[in-house]
Amino acid sequence: MNRPVCVKCEVVMRMGPMGVYVIELFQGVKICRIWSADVYECPKCGFSIIGGWGNKPLANNFDDKRMRETNAAMVEAKKLTDVDGIKRIFYWREK
Repeated sequence: MNRPVCVKCEVVMRMGPMGVYVIELFQGVKICRIWSADVYECPKCGFSIIGGWGNKPLANNFDDKRMRETNAAMVEAKKLTDVDGIKRIFYWREK
């Protein structure tokens, strides 16, 4: 397992929320893939990154059944976010 280090503070980042969803958008609009990942945070300055990506996406736009199942799981994650205030869904827009 790799250990991310904050470049500014030079300390090992700690694990933040685990099992977040990263929605990869095609041309910034259409969902292309949905990934599971983890968040790491710097204990000193609070900077955070997304890492610990899965080997394969949970769903992609070529597999309608898996996309529907993953979308349902994301709806549940959104409900959890509303309850505990921890962000669990992130968007990846290529620039």
